[in-house]
Amino acid sequence: MWLKIKVVVVMVSFLLSTGCVTTLSEIREKKPSRTLTSTKSPHELAKCIEQKIRAGKIGANCVVALEEHPNNTYRIAITQYRSNTVSDIFVKPTDSGSVVECRNNYLWAVDSQLELEAIDRCLK
Repeated sequence: MWLKIKVVVVMVSFLLSTGCVTTLSEIREKKPSRTLTSTKSPHELAKCIEQKIRAGKIGANCVVALEEHPNNTYRIAITQYRSNTVSDIFVKPTDSGSVVECRNNYLWAVDSQLELEAIDRCLK
């Protein structure tokens, strides 16, 4: 019994210390973990990324919200409740197309890789 309690305490401490409990506003204050470019318009690129994430393996386990902001900018917020992770994809215009900035608190490389694959399919 005591062993189970110790294991639970250790696991909760680990999760809290690794940044699992992070809000979207905190994620948006961080530097981007990836910055990518595309010749597509911000609107076209943001819609494509949203659709690819919803249709992919990540989309089945999360909530995806596309937010349109002034100046032709878009944010795609992804919340995965099972793994308690949050991701923010910011799409903004450039002279030659768009820039995509990715921020997240992913603990598992596979989540980050699946998200990047969805974005990569839209960049071309």
